[in-house]
Amino acid sequence: RVTGRAEDAYRFRTPSLRNVTRTGPWGHAGAHDDLRAFLADHAAGAGWAEAQVAATLASLPALPGAEDRRAFDDPAEAAAVAAARAAAAPGRSLTAAKLSALLAFLEALTDEASLAGRLGSPDEVPSGLPVTR
Repeated sequence: RVTGRAEDAYRFRTPSLRNVTRTGPWGHAGAHDDLRAFLADHAAGAGWAEAQVAATLASLPALPGAEDRRAFDDPAEAAAVAAARAAAAPGRSLTAAKLSALLAFLEALTDEASLAGRLGSPDEVPSGLPVTR
């Protein structure tokens, strides 16, 4: 919906990986509280049914007016998302060793100084969620 190009439908901008191991929940809807499980599911190209179940586990706060479950509740939208996912994610199984190596790499991207708040806390955030100090 951002680019207007059909091939970009249901794609998401990739955020920075800095501190990714410390900034869960993971997945575009926050449906995974475990990074290892998220990586395994995502690499395997978990099907639409699995994605629906995972979405019910999302631990993000409720935001008034958000339509996070619209794609699950609208059959046409669900079919379009499933087709886009199947075309973009062929599915790959990760061995335990490869998964551990991937997690070690992601852990290496941790910036302890930024986690300690070297830039201080903002007065407000774009989402409107409260900033705890």
